[in-house]
Amino acid sequence: MWRMQCSPSEHGIRGCVGGLSVQSRSEGRRLDRGVGPKLCRSMQRSPPNTGFVAVAAGYSHHGLGLKADGSIVAWGGNGSGQCNVPSPNTGFTAVAAGWYHSLGLKSDGSIKAWGSYPGTPPFVNTGFIGVSAGYGHSLALRHVPAGHHPPAQPTNIAPANGATSVSLTPILQSSPFSDPDADDTHVGSEWQLRVFGSSEDYSRDTQLHGRFNSGGAAPTSCVVTITLAPNMTYFWRARYCDNHGWWSDWSAETSFTTVAAPSPTPTPTPHPSPSRPTGRSF
Repeated sequence: MWRMQCSPSEHGIRGCVGGLSVQSRSEGRRLDRGVGPKLCRSMQRSPPNTGFVAVAAGYSHHGLGLKADGSIVAWGGNGSGQCNVPSPNTGFTAVAAGWYHSLGLKSDGSIKAWGSYPGTPPFVNTGFIGVSAGYGHSLALRHVPAGHHPPAQPTNIAPANGATSVSLTPILQSSPFSDPDADDTHVGSEWQLRVFGSSEDYSRDTQLHGRFNSGGAAPTSCVVTITLAPNMTYFWRARYCDNHGWWSDWSAETSFTTVAAPSPTPTPTPHPSPSRPTGRSF
């Protein structure tokens, strides 16, 4: 197991100390302990090595250093682009390093992610005050004003509950956005669809993520962009997100049944042509 430790000092980053305690599974022997320090010494930091205020060490042998001017310096393994800090490299206030990805928190409360499998930052990418990166996941801490409330739970409107003969590409319509906090706005909507008999488990069925951000004019309807099965019962629900990143409760699910498949057109049965005489008869 690799262990990389980096720490800032008043003179810059002291350097990284690598230790190796990996045992080869195939050969059953311990690898050269000198490899660790050699690898870490090869991780040269861009000069000047001063002005750092925070550091983060990743699992894939890469390091991040946050400078007082809000820029990030990255070094080490870059096989997945985890050292390719996105432009503009300014305005960062915190860093985090995962396995093959990196995170940077900006002064405006938004998050930047880069590298392999960093995941998509939260839909409402604002209001964050801290970040952390793990093996293949990321965490973020968001500030929510005291006394804030999530949006009101929406209601399913169409298709009506129990409707039949619904189109195979229906439009899911839910109620208008409402929030107890008068200044909050509607910035996102999400719909989920499941088939009959899946015990209200939406994680294993068709999930329609209709996520939009249109400056407070997020839609309350979603066009199903996949073709549903004919004569099948589906259940669906919706939820709304406000400008603080708070989601409402899911609406109470309702159901509809799609139109039956059209009857196949019968194929006409060919009739044999009458035989022609081959000669005269007397």
